[in-house]
Parts: sequence; C-alpha cells; structure tokens
Amino acid sequence: LALVMAEIEQPHPKRPRVEEITTNAKTTTPTTQLGDMSTLVARPQQRGTVGVKVRAVTNQFMLKIAPSTQFFQYEAVVKEKDARDNDPVGLTKNILQSVLSKTAKERFGNAKIAVFPPNLVISGTKLKDPETGEEADEIKLVVDVPKPNERRKREFDVHLRLTRSAPLWGDFYAEYNRSPQDKQNEMFAMRTSMNVIFHAGQRERALATKGPWHFTTTDSFQLSNMSTMLRSYTQAVVDSDMGMILTFGTSAGCFKKDMLLEDYLKLSLGRDFSEFQTDNPSPMATQKVDRFLRKEKIKCTFVHQTKRQREAETIKGLAFDETGRLMRVKDVFFLSQDAERLVKRMQRAAKEANNGERTDEISMDAIKAAFEALNEKNALKANPPPDSALASMFESLAGGSDKVDIKKMVDLIAPPISMVDYFKKAYNIDLIPEVPVFWTGSAKRKSFHYLMHAYMVAGQAKNKMDPRETDQMIRNTSQRPNQRCGLIAKLKKEAAYDTDQALMDFKIQVSPEPIIIRDARVLPIPVINVTERESVRGMKKAGDWDHRTNFYTPAKLQSWAILITDRRAFNGQAIESFIYHMKNCFLEKGISWTEPVLVEPVRGNAQCLEKEMIEFKEEAERKRGMPLELLVVFKGPDGANGVFYSEIKRVGDMVLGIPTTCCNAKKALSPAKNQGKFVFPYVKGVVLKINTKLGNLRVNQGEDFKVLPASVNWAVTIPWKCKTMVVGIDVSHPSPGSRQPSVLAVTALVDRWGHGYVCRYKACSRRMEIGGVQNEDFHGMIEGLITDFAKVNEGPPQSILVFRDGVSESQFAHVKETEVQAFKDVAAKLTTEWKERLKGSVWSPKITYVVCQKRSQARFMPERDDTGRGSGNLSAGFVCDTGIVSKSLFDFYLISHAGLQGTSRPVHYIVLEDQMEYTADEIQGITYALCYGYSRCTKSIGCVTPIYYADKIAERVRMYYHESDDLMSDAGTVCSRASDEELPTRYVHANLRQSMFWA
Repeated sequence: LALVMAEIEQPHPKRPRVEEITTNAKTTTPTTQLGDMSTLVARPQQRGTVGVKVRAVTNQFMLKIAPSTQFFQYEAVVKEKDARDNDPVGLTKNILQSVLSKTAKERFGNAKIAVFPPNLVISGTKLKDPETGEEADEIKLVVDVPKPNERRKREFDVHLRLTRSAPLWGDFYAEYNRSPQDKQNEMFAMRTSMNVIFHAGQRERALATKGPWHFTTTDSFQLSNMSTMLRSYTQAVVDSDMGMILTFGTSAGCFKKDMLLEDYLKLSLGRDFSEFQTDNPSPMATQKVDRFLRKEKIKCTFVHQTKRQREAETIKGLAFDETGRLMRVKDVFFLSQDAERLVKRMQRAAKEANNGERTDEISMDAIKAAFEALNEKNALKANPPPDSALASMFESLAGGSDKVDIKKMVDLIAPPISMVDYFKKAYNIDLIPEVPVFWTGSAKRKSFHYLMHAYMVAGQAKNKMDPRETDQMIRNTSQRPNQRCGLIAKLKKEAAYDTDQALMDFKIQVSPEPIIIRDARVLPIPVINVTERESVRGMKKAGDWDHRTNFYTPAKLQSWAILITDRRAFNGQAIESFIYHMKNCFLEKGISWTEPVLVEPVRGNAQCLEKEMIEFKEEAERKRGMPLELLVVFKGPDGANGVFYSEIKRVGDMVLGIPTTCCNAKKALSPAKNQGKFVFPYVKGVVLKINTKLGNLRVNQGEDFKVLPASVNWAVTIPWKCKTMVVGIDVSHPSPGSRQPSVLAVTALVDRWGHGYVCRYKACSRRMEIGGVQNEDFHGMIEGLITDFAKVNEGPPQSILVFRDGVSESQFAHVKETEVQAFKDVAAKLTTEWKERLKGSVWSPKITYVVCQKRSQARFMPERDDTGRGSGNLSAGFVCDTGIVSKSLFDFYLISHAGLQGTSRPVHYIVLEDQMEYTADEIQGITYALCYGYSRCTKSIGCVTPIYYADKIAERVRMYYHESDDLMSDAGTVCSRASDEELPTRYVHANLRQSMFWA
C-alpha cells in the first residue's frame, strides 16, 4: 500500500497551512500483484511450548466491525481537461485529494466514501451514477477545482471503475475463520480497505503526513537552532488469531524550522554570504552551496509576494549563465506583462501566416495583426508604438529581409526591465546588485529569486541530521517500555478514534485498552562453547556474557602493522600503551603474535590515501620481510559523509588485499591515566574483529574437499535435524539521491560452529528489492555458496535454511515462486555435475524459506514495569506465536537481544516454505541460537546473524563506489539514475574472497 507523502507548508509564520508535496505514483490496484497467497505454509496445529511463560503488553488494540459493513474498492483515474499531458502521474497528490474529495461530497451525497490518493476510493455502498441514478461499475464525471493561487478553476475528468466488491463483513469473516488459508488474498484486500479508512480520518487531523506517519505537535522538542523534532504515529490493520487488530506505532521525525533561507544556509554551512558579493567568489564555496541547495530541495515563499501569490516553490540551486558564471541580481532582467503578451500573440500570428507551422520569425503585416488583436481586448497596459516607429524598428532588425526574430523585435518594443528596477518600482524594495540569485521552476522556464527574500515554510522533513541533532534525537526518543506505553496512550487519545467520522461511517470501533499476551514465552539460552568441552558459565543475563578465556580456535598473527592517519594522535607513549594492552588481550585469547610494524604517520588526505597506503604496505613488508596479514588503522573524526573510512576499506579490500581494522584514535590513544579504565575494553572489541578477519577458510580450488581450519571466537550449539546450510539474503539500497548502486548480498554458514561464513555479492538494479535477484547471477551465487559448503563439510547440505530480509507481505507469493525455485534449479544442476561424487544418488536438499521483517511496528512491554532491572525490557529470548500472530501464516515474533536503551524491537519471522517440516519449537530454537553467532561482540543480536552479515556486506560493497566524480569515473552506469540498468560490480582482492573481511 503506497501511502500518501505530505508536508506542511507555511506561507507566512502567522498563518500555518498544510499542503502536500508532489509525488509520482502508478495507477494500480493494491491487490493486483499479490499472487496466490494460499500456497504459503499454513500454521502448524501445535504452538511452541519450550520456555518459561510470561505476560506482555502490546501496542495493538482489538477492532470491532459491524457485520453489515461492506467495502467496495474503486480505481480512480483523474485527468485534467484540455491539458497537453494527461498522464495522472503528473498531478500532485493534494490536487488529486481535492478532486476526489469534492467528487465524493458533491456528486455522491451522503455516501460513505474514504479517499486515498492517487487512485483509490473506498465506498460503503455501491456508487450510483449521478446522471442516471442507478448503480454502476464505471462512472465518468467532470469536476472543477479552483487553483490555490488563482481565481480561475481547473476542470478534471474523473473515471471511477469498480475493482473489488466484498460481501457483508460478518459473512466473509465467518468463511475466513473456517478456511483462512484459502481466503488470504480476500483478507488482504479487506485490510487494504480498512487501512484506507483509518488513514483518511487521520489525514485531516494530523499536522503533517509523510508516508504512513502522521505528525503532531504533542511532545515536540527543539533539536537545534534550525530543526525541530515532531512526534508521529502510524496505524495498520492486521488479522490475527484473536480477530482484527490495530497496530499503533510511534516514532519521531526531524523537521526544518521556518526561517529565512539566508539564516538557514549560514547555520548549515557556516558561511557568511558577503564573500559571494565579490567579483571572484571561491569556486569551491559556490559549488558547495549549489550542491547543498540542489540536494536539500528547500521549499520557500517570498516576502514580497501577496497572499494570493504566496505558494511555496522548490529551490533548485544557484543560478549560472551559459558560460557557467554565477548570476547576480544585476544580471537578471524581466519581461514586462506587455512584452510577454506580445511574444505569445506574435508567435500565434506568425504561425497563422506560415500556414499553421510554428516559426520564430515574423513579418511586418503579422506584427500589425498581433497589435490589432491585443488592442481589441485592451490587453496592453502601455500605449502601442505608432506604425512609423514599428516600421523603423523592423527595418533596423531586418537588414533588407522581410522577416525578423520575434524576441528581438519585442525587446525593442518593450525593453526588459532589470530585477533591481522592477523591485523598486513594484514593491519599493532596494536590492543589493551583487547578491547571487537562485532559481525555481523547470529547466526550460526558470524563475530567479533574491536570496534575502526567501522564507522557508515549516514542516519540511530534514533528511540528514548532523551528529548533535542525532544525539538529541536518540536521547528524546529512547523511552523505557513504561514511558512508551504512556506515549502510545497520549497519541492514541489525540487520534480520537471515537469521534473519527470515517470510522463511524463504516461502523468500526477501536478498543480503548491494549492487548495483553498471557502465554508468551522466554526461550532457554543456547549453549555457547569456548572450547570443545567447556561452555560459557555465569551469564550476566540472557543475550550477554563475558568471554574471559581463550578463543575456541585462535588465529596466528605473524605479520601486522599499525598505520596512523591522524597526526594529532601520534603520541609515542599512548601508542606503546595501546600495543601493550593489545598484546595482553592476544595472550588472554590465545592468539600467537609478533611485534607490529609502526611507520611515521601519513598525511591522512582521502584523495591521496590510496598511494600512501600502498607505499606504507611496501615499507612495512620490507621491514618485516614477509607479506602483511593485518593492517590496524588509527583514524581521526570522519566527518559527515564518512568518505575517509570508506576509502580505507576500499583500498584495503580491493587494492592491497589485506584485512583492515579501523580504530578511533580518540578512544584508542587516550591519555595514559585513562588507559586501564577505557582502552582495554575497547581493545577487546578490536581483538574480536581481528580474530574473525584472520579466520580465512581457504577453500581449496582443486577437486578435493579438504580445508584448513578457520579461527573461531566461540561455538554455538544449534539444534540441527540434519546437515544444514543457513543462507542470509538482503538487498541494500542507497539513500535517495545517491549515485551508489543497490547491492544484493548472500551469505552462508558453512561450518559446524555457527561462526564461519562465506559470501557472494553483486551490484544490481537501483531500488529493486525483488528484481535484483531475478537473474542468472543469483543462480551462480547460490551455486558458489553450496560448493563452498560441500568443500568444507565433505559433501553438500541435506537441508538449506534461507532467511530473507526486505520482503513485504504483498511480495510473499512472488518470492516463493521465484527465489525458492532458484534454489531448486541449482540443486538439480549440481546433482548432475556431482553424480560421480554422490555415487549415483540424487541430491535433493529440503528447503525452508523464512522472511525476516526487522522494521515491524509491533512492540512488547512487561505487564509490570520493574524499574530496578536494567532497561525495563523483556528478556532476550522472548517469543510470541499466539494471539496477535496471523491466523493463516506460520509466523512468530522474537526479541533475541538484551535491550540496552529504549524499547526492544522484535523481529517478525514468517515461514514461506517448509520442506523440513519444522515444529514451532524447532524453528524458533534454531532462529534464536543463530542470533548468538555474531563475532563482533559477546552479545546476542536483534536478528539472525546471516541477515546481519548480508546487510554489512552490502554496506561495505557500496563503499567501493564513492559519490565524487573522480573516484567513480570508471563505474560506468553506476552514475545513472535509471532503475532498470544493470550496474557493474567491484569485487574484493583475491586474497580476501574466502575470508570474513567484512566482520
């Protein structure tokens, strides 16, 4: 369900107004691409029983729907009359909302209608054609809507087409209870209708709406001098074992404050714009301001405009002339209204004189005809020049020809007026001629504006926060579970469901009290082995342990070096102290080591870092007399864009082929008096990463299945039913506006310790979640991972357990049809190739496919708040598979981590395919155990490790594609914004392809 995007716009600080932004949305019915959801795995009869029972409060509320309620879905196509481009995608959503709302009120009287732009209308009864008065499946209307800043009206053709009619709710729900598996598609359509109804009511009440979130001023907070935090809430109707329920989620957003654009730029960029009033401003500063304006897309009104004209416009950047020179106020000239009318009328007259063909040249007779037409309508404010003057102007331009250029002729008749003179004459405002101007509108029709007159409208979302704003946001949104319960109650009260007209029309009621789960459970802690015979004892709490012994399989570090890129941190005593603590930690963990090579610090410039790192590697290897196995880099602050860190990883992974570990110089090289208190715990975390990175599986490329041992931090006992390969799949996307590619990453657990992973990745089509894996390359990635598993474990897996991230409910059936089939196709191919090794037997692994939804809005909180116990969250291992879970799907919620602050977010796991026929206890136990295999910390994590690693790999790969042009010059189509183009993949050095370089 593509939810509405909207923003606040405030033309004047004293008169706030809400107006939505323009978005592109396809005209499709939300249920057309579902596929057959009845093929998904049904919930087993036996629910989970392992663990200790607990009670929990949720952020979900029961719904009561009248049995006589009906939902009729209509698809609306809106086209503007007599418009050159009748594509409905080009209309803004606020226009579509106005058109559809007016259609509902004026043409259908008291009909129960909920509108959801751009193309969805929900009605409680079948609509009647206003002309015939009879019910109809298709209705065509003409609706006129006044423009916000003009007196004239715009006419629209509205075409309503019935796409789905539902039976009475009581009858349908009775059938659904009898066979929920067969009615999943119909239930999805019902929930879509209910979500539209809930959204329609809140859209009018909320201060602003962005996506599914409705923002409000309740409990707002000022983050900085240029931004404000606003609370928001979202709502989603889902079906469950208990009936229809409403999930009520809370969040917060950062919004720009309404202020002068000049002040906002000063605060954001730290620049005084007096430097731009010189003859030769800094090109770098100019480029920085222009890039900032183009990226931010700030909406402004202008203080000289009247209230009728005051409609927000989006700033596109600084204005430059054809030669690339920065334009200033003195360089801008306007055509008067008379001149604009003359140009249009002369173009029409020239076209008529040229037999209907458009031309830019005009004859004297056509000029006289244009003036006669304008004089008849009294369209010119100034008196037209006499014929003798027109003839003289014409001859001066014609040079003996019978035609002249239209625009040059108009410039002689009505000379352009400068921007300085225009503002003085029209508004009695004195402009500074040297101030740069910026532009709005389209590239073909630009409008130039004065910097000092731009006023930012309120409620514009701020896409990227600075570190101080981020810190303030975290402090104000991290709420203990009992505090979140209070916030949910406060925001739900503001939503005012009891008085919501849309809900009353469709006879839907929301329970005042949240649902309490009485039979949730906390799973037992998995066994974590530090040696073959010794396990971790005396855990602090579930999901958190202290590793004070040797690693399960420690690595050998024979050649390593320390590189310092921050000269300010180059303190000999601090470095010696850090190396001392590092050696102690190596001894504690059983890692054999030698003295590191330390070379003088490099300059630390991101642009020349590659050259310096290559020279450093050569010098270090010359001193050591053998190739480097590890490079520890001490770096300073990375800045907002993280380019320096990305460049270190790119050079280490792709150029040098050496594992790199970055250390924060401020933390690692702190004063000696703080070494014992702060540095040693930090060093422990660094050593965890080092042991994992050095654990190269070194899979042989020959025909045998032998493999050298890998380094393992600890081993997790996972309750397998047979030899199983665990796979994690994730498609990670760049931020909006970025030129980096989307990356498909696939990881596989190939050892018996729950620790060793191999990976495959590929740059894929931009912003494509499902399409990124529908190609032959995906089959090759799966084949490579299965082959690696077979070499490590002396044979292929009997079972493949796949965890897939980033899939919504509407894509479940499609994923099962495509991705699950890909695993089956690869298995069939490898069976043929391995026929001799398998001694003629058919290899047919059993596949289990599980979707992980990490951003679920469901929350679970203790029924009784224990303020003296840590963060107040439920214990790690909390699982819920009753009550609020789906009636038809095999799903469960799991909190696998020990929450440190805020309210723990559960992960929603949905089983799409289950050829292994796991019981609820088995799949829940395996999933929970896989959350203890993350090698970077002695804690369980919030999602299964394969998914977490896949996400980290995708993030690492995008570091190989920098935003700057000089570093992306060889990236080919990476710079393209087209979403249907394949992007070239940059692979790591051959030395690292079988190691966990991303850890």
